[in-house]
Amino acid sequence: MNLKSPRRKRVFGGVVRMISLPASWAYPGRPLAVAAVLAMMLGCGGINLPEGAKKVFVVRGELKYQGKPMDGAVVTFYADPGATGTSSLSPTATADENGKYALTTYLKDDGAPEGHYRVTIYWPMKTTGNAARNDINAPLPPDRLQSVYARSQTTPLKAKVEAKENTIGFQLP
Repeated sequence: MNLKSPRRKRVFGGVVRMISLPASWAYPGRPLAVAAVLAMMLGCGGINLPEGAKKVFVVRGELKYQGKPMDGAVVTFYADPGATGTSSLSPTATADENGKYALTTYLKDDGAPEGHYRVTIYWPMKTTGNAARNDINAPLPPDRLQSVYARSQTTPLKAKVEAKENTIGFQLP
């Protein structure tokens, strides 16, 4: 077995240079050992989901109002109380400048549990200045949609999340 020090290319300021790594890095089991250590780290305190966490499925979509993207709109999926087997969790997302969103339940953009939901959309007016944005006690900006879709009890919007990757968009009049 050849235990010569491996050489790697590195780019420094646009110039490619060869650097030498310690000879101990050359043994054939190195990748396997690194993978084992990473697996132990993830298994021992990596991502900690709540006990009994429900399986989630990717939910992405697009929010549009009169054909235009709803930049900054907050979409929340609330369990439909009339449906059986629906989770009590409320996945949420904020639409980007193109109106696109990806729901989050436990981890960023992980999706939502399977089930039937009532969907709320709150689209805040743009505010000027940083004072209101930084004050936790400041009132929320008015809803551009006049709260028609903002309450889970009265929203006309509904969605079904299936056990697959879901695309659920909303085109509001």
